[in-house]
Amino acid sequence: MTGEDIAGIVDLDAKALEVLDSSNFMIVLGVPVVKEELSGTIGGSPANTDFTTRYPIFPASGKTKAPIAADVTAYTRVEGSPDVDTEAAVSAISTGTDVPTGYTIYNTVELTTAPLETDDAVLLDYHAYNDLYVQQSIKPKIDQNTDDLERLGSRTVYTKYGNIKSEVEVECALADLKAMLLSFRAASDQTGVEAGQTIYEVRSTPQVLKGFIPIYSGDETDDPIDREEMGRIILDGVQIPPSLPEVKTGDTATVTLTCSIGEKLRILAPTET
Repeated sequence: MTGEDIAGIVDLDAKALEVLDSSNFMIVLGVPVVKEELSGTIGGSPANTDFTTRYPIFPASGKTKAPIAADVTAYTRVEGSPDVDTEAAVSAISTGTDVPTGYTIYNTVELTTAPLETDDAVLLDYHAYNDLYVQQSIKPKIDQNTDDLERLGSRTVYTKYGNIKSEVEVECALADLKAMLLSFRAASDQTGVEAGQTIYEVRSTPQVLKGFIPIYSGDETDDPIDREEMGRIILDGVQIPPSLPEVKTGDTATVTLTCSIGEKLRILAPTET
């Protein structure tokens, strides 16, 4: 986008009716998942090429609103000592139904070629769509280093622009432990842990996530996939240090996540005409 793309006369009265509020914003994170075993039948007649993930698939490239084949890497596995994994081509990502909510989600991987009957499993590397609810506030912060630059023979002071640091601070009301566990991992030693429970420990180095802040232009819909967007702020190289809840008498329990952004912020928006 250039200066010419955003120039023009604006009808201020019309725009006043379109002012955005908190209902138009949220934040979504993409959490890396490595070699998840997918659900689906190997073999059959005709041979099956569709396999489903445990979580919705996140559009990892940030260049499309829906996930595409290039956002994932699939493998077929022949179990043994060791297991043998072979990369498998993916032709498309399509939608399915999230059973608990009934929502439409991107959770189906279409392989170009069906697995062989001798294959034991289909695996997938992808980023899982992680919706942080209930969000109370989103505070982006962009700092660019600047230096005053002067020269002999002139009283003019120029500004030299340097590196850019980006952060997004998200305050979430706690409905579960999902937000806190983003900066933890399962401990290597689970000896003696009660059945059905897992001990998590703080990551010494935060995992690298992806994310985006959707900016909705339409009303809230029964199925979130149908909600209209005017654009989204793309977050790459997201890292979240450990955070624990803050709570006091009479207040909602909240946790504040400070997301450092490792790369330049980008905005995916319709092309100006």
